[in-house]
Amino acid sequence: MGNSSIHDALNQEFSQKLIPNTVIHTLLLLVGMIGNILVLIIYSLKMKHNMEARYFIPILAVYDTLTSLVSCVYFIVDNTYFVHFSSDVVCRIFVFLTGLTMMTSVAFLLAIAVQRYLKICRPLGKQMNLKWKRISVALIAIFNLVYNIPTLWLSGTGEVSVVYSGTNVTALSCLTGTGTYPLFEKIWYGLLSLVVVANIVCTTAIYIPVAVIVCRQFSKRKALQSSNETSVRSMDTSSTIDRTDKISTLTNTDMTMKKSQSAETFDKNISRTSSFDSDFKMSNESETSTSDTNKEDIPSKTFQSLPQLENSNKNKTKKSRGVNFNAMFMLIVIIYVVSYIPTSAMILVTKSVDNFWYSLSQGELLLYNGLSRMFIFNHIANPFIYGYFDLKFKEKLFQMIRRS
Repeated sequence: MGNSSIHDALNQEFSQKLIPNTVIHTLLLLVGMIGNILVLIIYSLKMKHNMEARYFIPILAVYDTLTSLVSCVYFIVDNTYFVHFSSDVVCRIFVFLTGLTMMTSVAFLLAIAVQRYLKICRPLGKQMNLKWKRISVALIAIFNLVYNIPTLWLSGTGEVSVVYSGTNVTALSCLTGTGTYPLFEKIWYGLLSLVVVANIVCTTAIYIPVAVIVCRQFSKRKALQSSNETSVRSMDTSSTIDRTDKISTLTNTDMTMKKSQSAETFDKNISRTSSFDSDFKMSNESETSTSDTNKEDIPSKTFQSLPQLENSNKNKTKKSRGVNFNAMFMLIVIIYVVSYIPTSAMILVTKSVDNFWYSLSQGELLLYNGLSRMFIFNHIANPFIYGYFDLKFKEKLFQMIRRS
């Protein structure tokens, strides 16, 4: 068997082992692209007048779209040519773009965390105005671009010795570090891991006081709403009782007046007819006036508490939207932390033990790839989080679906 046939057979064996992983990446690619493009369209075009607190979301969606596209395509190609990756240039571009998009995306999560901290924990202090938001976007983009440039030199295709059917085979794989600059490679990837971990720690640390304040406000709001609803029900019950008592009193008064007027009318039957007509007319006008007064008074008492209840419901809806908005960003950060910790750990393992994944079983290889590439879920999940928590986004999304 020639070298070419051995390489093809070895590559086919690895690619078949990684088929479950390739299928997952294909599904994630479709979901991530569709979801993030919808987010970008709705927030940029349909909600451009409601962007004060959502300023970073369209920008984050751009980088989430790019991360989903670049990383998933890269991993599908890498799985297909796991030990026979022939293009050095394509490998370098894939590694560079994957690192650039993913690190820029998570850096915006840190910017969002700072924005929420200032808004929730320092509401009377200086806030991130439009100028500083634009400056932060430019700084994040420039820093990550410059920081990831070394990957264009460190990464590339590299030869790896693999034992296949009792024969030593020199495989060609796409590597994040080829070993051409071993010392610089270790320093740079060490700093890369440090930056990723520092971003996770800072984002989490900033959101802890935000979460504490939001939870306290939510608990107080629930208690206040419960108290208000109890008071409104009590007021409605009291109003009903008072109204019933008043109607009963007014009815008894009217009955007494009618009896008195009837007696007076009977006693004066001996008087002139004109006098009788005059007395009866005055009595009738008096009853009509009393009846009208009662009709005006009863609705006033009946609906006295309705404006309060309506305002309470409106405030409840507005506050509910606010709680959803804060919870949305907190859940985004939680998913970010959970998905990036395994990736960071696998980067350290990869740089500590050279090319160990070639000796793994299929299950171990799938587990390694799943953990090292778990960061993708962070960039796929955001559209679902927006759809659940951001009520305005959900409304615009349904409107767009109905019109299409």
